[in-house]
Amino acid sequence: MKLGLHRLVGITRRCIPDERQARKGRFSLFMDIVYLSMSGSDDGKVVSVESDANVSIPVSAELNLSTKSDLDGLVWTFAAG
Repeated sequence: MKLGLHRLVGITRRCIPDERQARKGRFSLFMDIVYLSMSGSDDGKVVSVESDANVSIPVSAELNLSTKSDLDGLVWTFAAG
């Protein structure tokens, strides 16, 4: 699936970035959290399937299917130095 930036902004339900850091002398702690929630529905059909070797195999599809996508993600980075 390939989406442009304008389409990604349209289906983003929630995006919460947060960053914290603490320092004491030569020691420091750093934490970064990003939560992202996206959802979208669209009429579409399968036109090709891509293999692990990046070979695109065309698929003949006569039916349009109503599709729905939902993605929730959390990235948490923690570092000390």
